[in-house]
Amino acid sequence: MESKWYWKMWEEGDYVDAWTIPHILSGAWAAGISIFLGLDFWVGLLVSILVMIAWEVFEVWKGIHEWLGNKIADVVTGVIGFLIVYPIQIKIDYWERIFLFSWIFIVYLSFVIFGYIAYLRKSGRISI
Repeated sequence: MESKWYWKMWEEGDYVDAWTIPHILSGAWAAGISIFLGLDFWVGLLVSILVMIAWEVFEVWKGIHEWLGNKIADVVTGVIGFLIVYPIQIKIDYWERIFLFSWIFIVYLSFVIFGYIAYLRKSGRISI
């Protein structure tokens, strides 16, 4: 079966790969959650980093093997997403924040679903 570019882009890169986009968006989404919960910037950032690290540990536990540099890049890009979106979200009104938060989540979920399909395809569980 020929592998098209849109499937190949989900293969693990050394530092950056297609999964980088959902990691950036998860950090952006975490910024929105922090603001909705009324968390201080530093508390929100710390909790987000801990959740991102916990996710990488969960991947190891589930048998997902990645190079350490890729795991570190996943956390760093999540932090970058947080740092980009947090200052934007605190400057906009409530409904704009809801709109931005929703779109970030929709785009995030779209990438994750496509990436998961690519993973299932690569592992031979489905053939598309």
